[in-house]
Amino acid sequence: MDISGDPSARRQNRGQIVVGLIILGMGMVLLADRYLDTDVRLVRSWWPLILVIMGVGRLASLPDAPQRRAGCRRSGVWFLILGVWAFLSDSHIFGFTFGTSWPLLLIGSGVLLVWRSLETGTRPPLRREP
Repeated sequence: MDISGDPSARRQNRGQIVVGLIILGMGMVLLADRYLDTDVRLVRSWWPLILVIMGVGRLASLPDAPQRRAGCRRSGVWFLILGVWAFLSDSHIFGFTFGTSWPLLLIGSGVLLVWRSLETGTRPPLRREP
């Protein structure tokens, strides 16, 4: 936790809070849609668009620091991958379902790990507790 009062650190924390609240709200709406006696068609078919918007937002608002920029870029691409995967699976495009298309997430994870390795060149050090 940064207590230095740096405005850019506060801005990043605010962004993380907003993204966290969006994900929390999306999960609550989807859970309510599944278990309550409601029928919200918009939520059922277009909820992956929220993930895509979050990914585009991460890509559009890259921070100044190069190390943070790389992380934001990767997380933005990850949100895009998740959103496109969820849309394809939920809409059954190309015959994909959540049960049959989960290997696509493994492929996306692998691509992002390779990308991170190529970008940083070294493995980040492990943090040890004193």
